[in-house]
Amino acid sequence: MKKQFRDWSLLRTFLEIARVGSIQAAAERLGRSRPTVANELLRLEREAGCALLIRTPHGVDLTEAGQRVLKIAEGVEDKVETLRQAVSVENQMRSTVRYRGPEGFGGYCLPHLLEGFNGTHPNITVELQCGSLTSRVDLSRREADFTMMYSQPTDPDLSIIRSGSFTWALCASNHYIERHGCPTRLEELAHHSLLVHEIFISDQEPWSRVAGLMRGQPRIALKTASMLVLVRSVLGGIGIGMVPRMLERCQKKLVFLPIEEAVVEVPYWLVCHAEVRKLPSVRAVLDHLKVDMAPCFPSARL
Repeated sequence: MKKQFRDWSLLRTFLEIARVGSIQAAAERLGRSRPTVANELLRLEREAGCALLIRTPHGVDLTEAGQRVLKIAEGVEDKVETLRQAVSVENQMRSTVRYRGPEGFGGYCLPHLLEGFNGTHPNITVELQCGSLTSRVDLSRREADFTMMYSQPTDPDLSIIRSGSFTWALCASNHYIERHGCPTRLEELAHHSLLVHEIFISDQEPWSRVAGLMRGQPRIALKTASMLVLVRSVLGGIGIGMVPRMLERCQKKLVFLPIEEAVVEVPYWLVCHAEVRKLPSVRAVLDHLKVDMAPCFPSARL
């Protein structure tokens, strides 16, 4: 059979007729009239140069040539389905992946961790919506695709991407240290300007162990509910504040102080909804973060 099929849609019609064993039944499944389906079969037989079906009282039977064309049609169907899935994945990769959660991670850590991601995934937009340290996001209602949590997730529908802990410690900018010196003991903080986040002076765990130390300092120069404001103030040389130690990897101006009494380990869970994780674009972002978080967060666990 050396004839070339010029209209692949005719093979789809033939495939349906062969499967249901009836031109009428095929027309109903394809949502077309019986004359239209019969005409498409006739056109395919003309291109093939021979009869492909034998009409019987019970429907149709395939001729020997029809059996060979059936294999061709099934092969075409497989290729069309492969193409459809490839296009579907490509369309999903042309999308926006949304982070909503604490601004410390979203405002400082994520931009650093996502370095180079756009070069390998130019069709994915990562949208960052940052809130306070205590902000809550309902992933089951699709308020975001992934978030950072500072309390262990209990929802069975959540998928944990990484878990571990942030080490928070006192630090100052190198300019502040040059002007005012570097305190090495807790009591020396009384002679320095302190910058605090509201949560640092609360009794909320795990901050309660340093809350008393912070509240007792006589020179609190700035108090804020924003991690971005706190870090910018530290970088600006206003005073000494507590920030995650991982920031020293992307902020060379920071100098961390050797005051162990003010070191806090804050557990974290990077999570997404289990169903959302199946989306190719979301999976691409999370897989990138898992790899890049490993050197930045040595205590992280899968």
